Amino acid sequence: MQFFLKIALIITATCYCVLGYSQSYVYKHYGVEDGLPSSEVYSAFQDSKGYMWFATDAGVSRFNGYEFENFNASDGLTDNTVFLITEDSKGRIWFGTFNLKLSYFENDSIYPYQYNNKIAAIIKEKKAMNSFRVDSLGGVWIGINGTGIFKIDEKGNTAYVHQKTVNVDVAITPENLIYGTTGKELIDNNVLLKIHHNDSSFSVRLEQIRTAKKDNLVVQKLNDAVFYFLSPENAFSIDITPPGKAKKLHGLSFIKNRMASSIFEDNHIWLSVLNQGVYECKIVNDSVQIVNHYLPDKQVSRVFIDNEGGIWFQTLTEGIYYLASNNLKVYAFEGRNISAIEIDTVNNRLFTLLRNGAVYKSNEGLFKKIHQSMEGNYPLKYDYFNERLILGDPYQKDLIYYQKGKIMRRSLSVYDYGAKSFLIDNDTMYKANNYGLSIQVEGVETYFSYTYGEKKMWCTSLMKHNQKIWIGTNHGIEIYYNKKIDTPFSNNKYLSSAITAMERVNEHIFLVGTKSYGIVVMQGDSIVEIINEESGLAGDLVKKIHMDQQNTIWVGTNKGISRINYNGYNNYEVYNISGKQGLVTSEINDICSYQNKIYVATSKGLMEFDQSKLSINKSHAPVYITTFGVNEQEREVLQNYQLSYKENNISISFEALNYRSVGEIEYRYRVLGIETNWISTTSRTIRFSSLPKGDYTFEVKAKNEDGYWSNAETITFTISPPIWLTWWFIALMVLLGVILIYLILTYRIKQLNQKNTLEKRMVELELVALRAQMNPHFIFNTLNTIQNAIYTLDKEVAANYIAHFGRLIRIVLETSKKPKILLHTEIEMLSLYIELEAERFSNKFSFEITKDPVFSDDTYHLPSMVIQPFVENAILHGLVPKKSDDLLLSLDFKLKDSNTMLCTISDNGIGRAASNELNKSKNLNKSSMGMHITKERLDLYQQEKGKQFSVKIIDLKGKEGEAMGTKVEITFTI
Repeated sequence: MQFFLKIALIITATCYCVLGYSQSYVYKHYGVEDGLPSSEVYSAFQDSKGYMWFATDAGVSRFNGYEFENFNASDGLTDNTVFLITEDSKGRIWFGTFNLKLSYFENDSIYPYQYNNKIAAIIKEKKAMNSFRVDSLGGVWIGINGTGIFKIDEKGNTAYVHQKTVNVDVAITPENLIYGTTGKELIDNNVLLKIHHNDSSFSVRLEQIRTAKKDNLVVQKLNDAVFYFLSPENAFSIDITPPGKAKKLHGLSFIKNRMASSIFEDNHIWLSVLNQGVYECKIVNDSVQIVNHYLPDKQVSRVFIDNEGGIWFQTLTEGIYYLASNNLKVYAFEGRNISAIEIDTVNNRLFTLLRNGAVYKSNEGLFKKIHQSMEGNYPLKYDYFNERLILGDPYQKDLIYYQKGKIMRRSLSVYDYGAKSFLIDNDTMYKANNYGLSIQVEGVETYFSYTYGEKKMWCTSLMKHNQKIWIGTNHGIEIYYNKKIDTPFSNNKYLSSAITAMERVNEHIFLVGTKSYGIVVMQGDSIVEIINEESGLAGDLVKKIHMDQQNTIWVGTNKGISRINYNGYNNYEVYNISGKQGLVTSEINDICSYQNKIYVATSKGLMEFDQSKLSINKSHAPVYITTFGVNEQEREVLQNYQLSYKENNISISFEALNYRSVGEIEYRYRVLGIETNWISTTSRTIRFSSLPKGDYTFEVKAKNEDGYWSNAETITFTISPPIWLTWWFIALMVLLGVILIYLILTYRIKQLNQKNTLEKRMVELELVALRAQMNPHFIFNTLNTIQNAIYTLDKEVAANYIAHFGRLIRIVLETSKKPKILLHTEIEMLSLYIELEAERFSNKFSFEITKDPVFSDDTYHLPSMVIQPFVENAILHGLVPKKSDDLLLSLDFKLKDSNTMLCTISDNGIGRAASNELNKSKNLNKSSMGMHITKERLDLYQQEKGKQFSVKIIDLKGKEGEAMGTKVEITFTI
């Protein structure tokens, strides 16, 4: 009994040690929480632009790598449950729904198929649509379970291709129309498969088939062959070249449940089996062999492989799983962090250290626990000279190693416990820890730097070069030689910084990994070059450098893995591997290799991939401009826009389709017309505010997961200047300006000419007025009067006359120089003139001059030499000819309003009519020259000064109409 109990305990312990991990792939899961409308997904499709489409029981989704855009019956679908998706030659995306109707997506809208009524007329009862395709002419081929295959051409004509079958499937490519059917027309237990290929039909009889109660037909095209499946016992590969030879396939006994679908890709067949996940198989000598098994126990409805090689698994309960690459596998040890790995390349054994202190050994993928220590982070090193695995356990004072299936120990010096790095040189082992460097020869410690009086060093890595031991520490490179340690690079910023790893490339070149500056390439004691993030390295914090058997350098960083093919100075290629290529995490702890297999220790498990299957994606991620906004309003996306000067706030949205980048795509853009340099961004919307007028070209391109840039997608737009800045408007304004300036100059010249003419005429008139005012008759008569007074010895009269005459001459000459005269001066001059005239005519008449009291302030002016001619005319033509003793000449000055002065000249002479008759009798036909001159002067003065003047002559009459004299009213604007 104890024996069996012991055996049971051993078996239990063994199972515990072996089954503490699981192998899987790195999937990206998309569910309802990510925007998918339902967890029940039936199929996937990638359109010609690169967008992914998913059919669900809650509508259809279009995916761009960032978000899902969902459509349902409210958007035009004929039913929310969508099973099938395809695309026609016009780029329309077609949907087959649960209600056996079709609809299609075009120009961002969904429309029902115009001949859905023809489908309803053919299908009388509820059936299932197995598949449908749209040919290049617009004809629709539909396979209905239990009804057959029928076609509706572009004009709506319907025709059966095959009828009355239990199951049917249609496979249509852009080049071929291929369909397969099976039915109950059994002949000797043979099922008939019918194939339509290149407009010809033929049948293939499948021998040795067992009739199933429930057919499970799957038909898929593979190159020039068709995979035909009814059950694991009834699977065939059929040559579709007539006469259609069929080969029965074996090895499908692993299929225990109903097969949902199959696809072919690169000579591999992918089988979706409900509750069994997906099997990737290849056909070898009519036998199906499993290559990979994905998503065990999942209800995968279909598998789709996109243009990038990414694999999409649609499930019936958990949404979508996306696998960027099936080359990368991950071993998850109960979710533990993997600290270190080491491989025995002779015996093909992989050793793995978990962060919890557990050490595993694996052979052919089977892991077994061989040691358990305290939680820690230390290296593993395989000693080929002694055929043992050395553990750098920091909690053990002894040297611990695994040899011949056993854990062994060897005592070390005080402080010489644990290790950060090992260097094995035949029978000599160099070990670095956080105290310094120790050396063991044939198991005997011969040197320990700390006990030899050297300073304490936190050592991280070791390398032998030119018989010297290079020690990487947290403060730079130290060199050991002949039991002494030197610090030769204390002034070098790279080699005096924290060192993390060292690896030799060849006899002359070796690499130094740093914590801040990437990789330092050394030749001898000199730095050759620096390889860092700027030159393409995944990250500047280097954690591991490994050289594989093909002399390829693998660098583990905190941002992923870099593969470097180094061919000399400035001649190297860097290829980075991160989450975009399928890494479970970008935090790398350790790397080792065996043949083409690369093993990577990460914080989320152990990863394995075949480096020979790593392929650089040089294809361009398609970039599309999705929206063009003007002043916060979206416009239809066009290649060119003509915008007004007010439409100068522009927003442009774009997206690149690269699903491996999982929404982390780097873009570059520029706007020719503003700048020529490219600007990097991860945003998908760029805004430009208050752009000036001009022609602009917006260019954007995207970088794929491997660093290759796409071609630029462009859009051009022109912001027109405002009308007042257009060339024609400016030219018109210049022309109008020239014309206006010309007209202004012409007008001004005309004005100046008129002014000059007026001024000249005014001067002439003033001279004439002066002459008229001082006419020869007046002067002659005045002088005669003076002479008579002298002859009569009336000296007093002569003296007064001479004084008045002189005073009058002086005032006339002084005022003749001025356009205006003060009112009191005018009255004084008129008084002198009238007095002289009265003396000359022997005081025949009397006169009076009155003025408004407001004029006493002596500030009022009136034009000079204007009133005197009217006074002269009243005396000579009104008063002098009349014989009467009461002749009177009256002058009155008063203010009509604040801007107008009225001067009234009244006489009680013979009147104008009598004066005219008198002139005629004397043959004097000329009117008073002084009055004409005055009127003309007033008109010119009015034109020049812009002031109003008027002269009004009134004939005074008695009650009987007899002439009583003349009154002149002169109005001045003051």
